[in-house]
Amino acid sequence: MSKIKVVLADSVRIFREAISLTISTETDMEVIGLARDTKEILKLVETVSPDVVVMDIDISGGSFKAARKIKEVRPKIMVVFLTMYDSVDCLVDALAAGGNSYVLKNGPLAELLSTIREVMSGGLFVSSPLLTRWINCLRGEEEQLKDQYQPFLTDREREVLRMFAEGRSKEQIAKDIHTSVGTVEVHRNNIMRKLAVHNQFQLVQYAVREGFTSLAVSA
Repeated sequence: MSKIKVVLADSVRIFREAISLTISTETDMEVIGLARDTKEILKLVETVSPDVVVMDIDISGGSFKAARKIKEVRPKIMVVFLTMYDSVDCLVDALAAGGNSYVLKNGPLAELLSTIREVMSGGLFVSSPLLTRWINCLRGEEEQLKDQYQPFLTDREREVLRMFAEGRSKEQIAKDIHTSVGTVEVHRNNIMRKLAVHNQFQLVQYAVREGFTSLAVSA
């Protein structure tokens, strides 16, 4: 029986190498490629034809865009999202982008291994208790799934978003949170990508609408 061929993608080298080492101990699967961004993922998809792509949801280049491209060019490849985001909103977006499973990084490694096997059998895996919350949403027991994206932002990103909405410059923000201007710019870019906004005005509009600040924004 042939082994399951896996491409593993994560921006953190030590993490992807550690996961790769774990997979290498399994008798029914093997890592045939490692990637640090979506460009490398898509290149490996074309050149080594994996059965499964395991990718971090925050990988450089946009994981959802990469998933859609994979499904477009190689629809039989299974996509497993690996993430720290314990968020129903993010889960829904991941599945809509073509993901076959959604695994939390704080879970046991055995969960990832079983997920790889599950998707190859046509199954769908979602880490628990996120699965329970998702089912509750589908049953109408929680708020609508797409009302807002606040759970998709880290605590630091929410803090930076609030400061931008209050009119502070990136230099002021960097000073207040004791970091560099470059790091603030990275936070802002990540926030804009996650919220699908394209400029500072839209960012502030979102912050006001979702209650990050009480400032008014003219349309």
